Amino acid sequence: MHNLTRPSAILFDLDGTLVDSAPDLTAALVDALAPLGVTCSEADVRSWVGRGAKVLVERALASKRPDLLPVGVDQTLLAFLEAYSDHNGEAARCYAGVKETLFALKASDVTLAVVTNKPIRFVPELLERLGIRGVFDVLVGGDSTSARKPDPEPLLETCATLGVNARDCWMVGDSANDADAAHAIDMPFIWMTYGYHGGATADELRPTLALDRFDALTTLVENC
Repeated sequence: MHNLTRPSAILFDLDGTLVDSAPDLTAALVDALAPLGVTCSEADVRSWVGRGAKVLVERALASKRPDLLPVGVDQTLLAFLEAYSDHNGEAARCYAGVKETLFALKASDVTLAVVTNKPIRFVPELLERLGIRGVFDVLVGGDSTSARKPDPEPLLETCATLGVNARDCWMVGDSANDADAAHAIDMPFIWMTYGYHGGATADELRPTLALDRFDALTTLVENC
């Protein structure tokens, strides 16, 4: 049984929580790896994603061109980010129930924010293309603050901007980055089990509550 109370705000991770962005990430990584004479599949990317762009590139090189580690990471990362700007929102899709649930929460006067490790320059455009930009009061990216998740600073900055207490908010995410950041400041963590968790278990993530469906959030808020 959970001890959740109605949140002052809900903070959402983006990739793997709201949006399945693996197709776009794959297209960008294929472009970045092409000059190196190797490629990757979407299945590869789904197994590597979840710790930010730099780790994604590191894992790709470790798998496909280990001879380029660590010296080739920065150049390949720059190529990946440049390519991603061309593919951002191209084939990404909201997970089932995300749009309807976000609009229902907004209609219930729940304050919503995005806290992602994706560089902030990519975030508004992606949300706009998916039709969900307008429901969020605050957007925080991986370079919006001096530290990124799993550091709690982005969560604290979001709460400060909204004028709410961190312990009165919920963090909704799919990975250890989200879990660790929330736990560090005693913020309830709602785990979306379908995301890019890299095989992490409930015992490792210690969620306040685990949900298999995004639309379960509506009922959860209504019952608090």
